[in-house]
Amino acid sequence: MTLWATILSMSVVFLAAVGQKALAAGQVSVTLSVDRTSMSMGETATLLVTLKGADRNSPAPALRNLTGFNILNRSSSVNFQSINGVSETSTNLTLTIAPKKIGAYVIGPAEVTIAGKLYKSNQLAVAVTAEQPITEADAGGKKKDLFIEATVDNANPYVGEQTLLIVRFYHAINLLTQPSYTAPQTTDFWSEVIASQPAYYTNVGGRRYRVWEIRTALFPTRSGKLQIGRAFIETQIANKRRETKFGFGSFFNRGKSVSLRTRPLEINVKPLPTANKPQDFSGVVGSYTLTASADQSTTEVNSPVTVTVRISGLGNIKVLPRPKTPTTKDFRIYDGSSEETVSKGKKALGGVKTFEQTFIPTREGRLSIPGVVYDFFDPQEKKYKVIQTPDMPLHVEPSSQALNNSTQFNFGNNVKVGSGMSAIRYIKKNDNDFTKVGEILLFDNLYLAINTLPVLALFGAILYRRRRDKFDSDSGYARSRSAGRLAAKRLKQARSLASVAHAEEFFGEIRLAILAFVADKLNVSPHGLTIGEVTELLATAGFKDDELEKCRRLIQRADYVRYSSGAITEKDIQGSLELANEILIRLQEVNLERL
Repeated sequence: MTLWATILSMSVVFLAAVGQKALAAGQVSVTLSVDRTSMSMGETATLLVTLKGADRNSPAPALRNLTGFNILNRSSSVNFQSINGVSETSTNLTLTIAPKKIGAYVIGPAEVTIAGKLYKSNQLAVAVTAEQPITEADAGGKKKDLFIEATVDNANPYVGEQTLLIVRFYHAINLLTQPSYTAPQTTDFWSEVIASQPAYYTNVGGRRYRVWEIRTALFPTRSGKLQIGRAFIETQIANKRRETKFGFGSFFNRGKSVSLRTRPLEINVKPLPTANKPQDFSGVVGSYTLTASADQSTTEVNSPVTVTVRISGLGNIKVLPRPKTPTTKDFRIYDGSSEETVSKGKKALGGVKTFEQTFIPTREGRLSIPGVVYDFFDPQEKKYKVIQTPDMPLHVEPSSQALNNSTQFNFGNNVKVGSGMSAIRYIKKNDNDFTKVGEILLFDNLYLAINTLPVLALFGAILYRRRRDKFDSDSGYARSRSAGRLAAKRLKQARSLASVAHAEEFFGEIRLAILAFVADKLNVSPHGLTIGEVTELLATAGFKDDELEKCRRLIQRADYVRYSSGAITEKDIQGSLELANEILIRLQEVNLERL
């Protein structure tokens, strides 16, 4: 074969390959499928989004019209195949979904934009019917290897009163994989996980079970019949060993996936009574005590005094409002910072919330800083209470910067003006006496510096005050700005607990660092976020498949260790710490606030 023939042959092969690649790129398709089009409440379905003909670096398809379902799990895979010399890439996105309520739904389409062109999938119709009745034998759990249940300690609370939700997961057999826990939907509730105690053993129907228990404090935000959704557990268990024709059990046992769910719970929330309701009631519900103290009892006019107000007790301590500021003409009053310390017992949420106020006296004498008044509804005693601290005496002296009455001012020519002649000023009639002695004071550098600094300080104080007010009034802004600092603090705490002996506390800090960062950026509770929701958000924000898998695996490991830490090694601890640090760095690179 001649040289030119060889070159021509290679050119033909090259152009054919380019043409096949262009053809494959032009045959992009997106399809949507589901393993069932009819399901009942409490069941789950598997949704599959398939993208063919696109490069593996192409963006993942965005799925529309999925608001009627909860995403319990999310995974992705990439497949390659070659037929008659033509290669094709297929990307699969698998979602495990559970319906939120009964109805008929249209899911999709799934959409993706590649090289400026929009591709859409088909749509799916899914019908959701009422839950099938559960037999008494199944409900008791006596014949089951594993089951899950949810209860509340108060099914008839007042608005704002705590009801304790307890979710228990029982298993009498070994688990092949770490379970994935999905918290129930708690719309119209403020929720806070208060305890996740170590696993313990109990007997049910004569059978011994290992139990994992999660306790969540729920505070209803409105009256009426409210529903607590289902909690889910997904895990894998071993298949029943099947005998072969030689009499041996199957050597390979990959296990099977199981999904457990609790029943929805309905509670009847009572409105707060109207009888004896204080005027301008603050809306606080719980049982509290109140103290107030000033940092000094003697001061000067225009010198600040800091008053610290402490509210402590049982209730939703995080949402306690600032006490009403008293009105008095003897002081200028400014609100200061606030902070809370939450205590999480086994049965109730409580703690201490501290507020600061600054009082600046405007006159001298024996004054009194007014006591603080706070009202709340006590659900245990079923009545409103108003508590008040006593007035705080304050001795105010004249300002040390004020002019002394005996001071005399010398104006020259033996003319002196003192306290008795402060209103007399002499005017020179001969303008020839006015001569320039030196440089004009207005242009003196020292004069300019001395008079400019207070102006700059004033502007700085105004900007700081506005920022502080925005932090106090806009909780979403405050949480978003503090997300990185709090995540770093939790990661530092996890690093100090990085040992097998403290595995449960270590993974608790790791898990909270990641979920709380995402929750703070979105201004939602971290305890309401599921693994599926987090991975879906991160995928939308630009996380790659391998990054999503790392995040999902780390959170699932943290959930598993909370009740089964025996299989964790020091290598697992260090690897999880490095992975958490990597994920948090990546989280700070994306813009979650826009989602």
